Amino acid sequence: MEKIYIKGLEIFAFHGVNPEEKENGQKFILDITLTADLSAAMATDDLACTVNYAAVRKTVQRVMTGAKYNLIEHTAAAVADAILAEYGRVERVEICLKKPDAPMNAVFDYVAVEIARDRRDTPVPQGGQVPEDGSLNQSPASGPAPEAEEALPEDDQDREMEEAAAGDDSALGKGKQLLRKLAGSRTQRAYIALGSNMGDRGENLNRAVWALASIPGIRIGALSRVYETKPVGYARQENFYNAVIRVDTTLTPRALLGACLGVEAGMGRLRGRKNGPRVIDLDLLLYEGKVCQSEELTLPHPRMEERAFVLSPLCDILQDPYYLGCLKRVDRSGVKSAGVSLIKP
Repeated sequence: MEKIYIKGLEIFAFHGVNPEEKENGQKFILDITLTADLSAAMATDDLACTVNYAAVRKTVQRVMTGAKYNLIEHTAAAVADAILAEYGRVERVEICLKKPDAPMNAVFDYVAVEIARDRRDTPVPQGGQVPEDGSLNQSPASGPAPEAEEALPEDDQDREMEEAAAGDDSALGKGKQLLRKLAGSRTQRAYIALGSNMGDRGENLNRAVWALASIPGIRIGALSRVYETKPVGYARQENFYNAVIRVDTTLTPRALLGACLGVEAGMGRLRGRKNGPRVIDLDLLLYEGKVCQSEELTLPHPRMEERAFVLSPLCDILQDPYYLGCLKRVDRSGVKSAGVSLIKP
């Protein structure tokens, strides 16, 4: 494994326990170390085979400025989790987050916290697929169960990569061809539901779509219409805008879920009142060839076939007889066209 270092990255943000820190803001400094397998990048000289540190900087900027946290411990963890969610090559991230202007009556250089996250140890919240309103509870998945596609085994990938790099004259061309072949063999379709009822709801949905499109391993496919729907549970809040998108992805289902959670965090979603308002909500509904039920993830998304605000946009882009039949049976009285559209990246 190789390492990429980003040292002394300065970002102005609004984190701190004291009200004036959230009001006035201050400078934060980050030292970031990324551990990843960069052998393909060294063999091919292809940017797509490494971790783009300029893109990482944008991710860090988005997370640092997208919300206001009390503690630098929590802030550093949010940054680390977003990096692991958005950059599949990164196996480990280490962050030292420094606060040089901390409100402390003393002479000092800075206060700091240092954390490390390994991909295999990164937690996904239990019931992470359940929205705050609890409307889609964790029950056994129903609906059609497609057969899974077999990906090329990793030992075969390694052997083919070595063979591709064996010839001096053609290593670069063969390496690039192999990487495209491997990526293509792993590409799957997935469907993600989007919802928002805070601020500019239509803009929030589009921001989420574009944020997902910026993540390596995700390409935006079809977009549904946008629907306005009545809130479930806590009624004293704005109506939701809901939509569904299809993505073509080389990420695993768990990594794709992590990417969705990272986008939510980057847009400033705070998990407070149950059934309460939210700036953005992203739920992984379906992943081609995958049916599973675990503490981390249930696919297909549980009880989605009973929810008009999910089925209406889903059936715009997935003409599956099962879900079309479900849509005919559900109450759609609280769902109407929002009069706005998603913009494809």
